[in-house]
Amino acid sequence: MVTLIDVTGHKETERSLQAATKRMRLAAVASGIGFWTRDLDTEIEEWDDQMLGTYGVGREEFDGRWEPFLHPDDRERAREEAQRAIDEGRYGEYVFRIIRPDGTIRHLKGMSQAAIPSAGRPSIWASISNGVVDLSPFEFLDRLADLVPPPRKHRHRYHGVFAPNRKLRRAVTSL
Repeated sequence: MVTLIDVTGHKETERSLQAATKRMRLAAVASGIGFWTRDLDTEIEEWDDQMLGTYGVGREEFDGRWEPFLHPDDRERAREEAQRAIDEGRYGEYVFRIIRPDGTIRHLKGMSQAAIPSAGRPSIWASISNGVVDLSPFEFLDRLADLVPPPRKHRHRYHGVFAPNRKLRRAVTSL
């Protein structure tokens, strides 16, 4: 007895999936987006080549953790935002800076999602990052305002008899 199974549908689906995967990889490379996942049970991260390039490390140099790359001023906030998104099982989006091994500082935008299996507890944290930070006009102005030093004290200009080089200033201000 011989049983034949028509696998044409499966093969077509497989080819379609391979083509979609190829297009996704091409789009990711063209846009500079890197992918990574973290197993929340083992804390092991897997990064693709684009992500490694964004962080400026080779596969053999990467120790499986993103935290050492975080800028010290952004480290606590980025960890808290990521942990909150994991705990709540929601989509997370955040902007942070990294310091690459060559000392270069890069601004990254990360978007991530925790995968929640039927047990109700996240097990995989999947994320994408790129070096292009899109800011709204208000966010841009806030960042720009942070760069402007505060005004110096006593920058008032006095006119008339109160001007510093007026002959009557001393007589008027000594009263």
